[in-house]
Amino acid sequence: MDQALNGSMTADLAIWFCTLRVERQHGNAAPDFITQRIQDLGRANDVTGVAAWKAVGARLIKLNIPTTIH
Repeated sequence: MDQALNGSMTADLAIWFCTLRVERQHGNAAPDFITQRIQDLGRANDVTGVAAWKAVGARLIKLNIPTTIH
């Protein structure tokens, strides 16, 4: 398997794992938790962290959990 493809597959699976873990730990408060992480990382100018947590938020939405992630 191409190493670049393998790397992106691993990153995607890691984001899904994080999404499921956050949903399990925070339940209905998961969207608020993710929003807070994005805001905190944004204030810290952590562009990579913001992008990662936005990806988590996008996957949470795919799980059909009502949310208002910013």
